[in-house]
Amino acid sequence: MLDEIKFTDARKTFTQLFDNIWHRSLPAIVKRKQAEEVVLLRRDLQQFILQTYDFKRKRQTLRHISFNIPDMLTYRKAIGNG
Repeated sequence: MLDEIKFTDARKTFTQLFDNIWHRSLPAIVKRKQAEEVVLLRRDLQQFILQTYDFKRKRQTLRHISFNIPDMLTYRKAIGNG
């Protein structure tokens, strides 16, 4: 499960939140109001996740998406954090 934090608390403790995301390599969800949610994650984790997707386009519309959910242990080993 991803860490969830209220927007106000994220603002107050942003340095700590940033350090936790960087060092633990775990994304966090920042929630504002009832329906607004943003995911914060390391760029290298984003790239690792997105490299598993295969997008094929046909006439400017998305025709096919295939993906494999990456193993977090594999990711952590790849960045030397596991």
